[in-house]
Amino acid sequence: MLPDISSSSAELSVIVTAEMTARLDGREIHPVYSTFWIAHHAEIVARRLLEPHLEPGEEGIGTALTINHRSMAVIGETVVYHAVVLEVGGRRVRCSWTAKTPRALIAEGTQEQAVLPAEVLRARVAEVYAAHTSAKT
Repeated sequence: MLPDISSSSAELSVIVTAEMTARLDGREIHPVYSTFWIAHHAEIVARRLLEPHLEPGEEGIGTALTINHRSMAVIGETVVYHAVVLEVGGRRVRCSWTAKTPRALIAEGTQEQAVLPAEVLRARVAEVYAAHTSAKT
């Protein structure tokens, strides 16, 4: 991992669509931006923060995500995510993130990623798939 990551930040802008509302079993629960989609977009902004700092042969994988869902965003509203590095320790990067509209803080939290050699991660993924396949038989 490149050493300049500690001062890094990233942004992501999202327009809330009808598909991003709170849903369960194919039915809409509330016509507002769901926590599920907040988690998805928080992961994206955190990954955008990390990727430019990976060295060749390195890969990141998410290890933790916290979400404090503070307010609602409606369909058509723009939500801007901003992530900054909180700490770098060994092979882990933890960032804080916020999701805001012009009128409210929608959500905030943290996200952590472990940085590993890509071949180590590929081997671990292969092990999990092999264990899954053998468990099915």
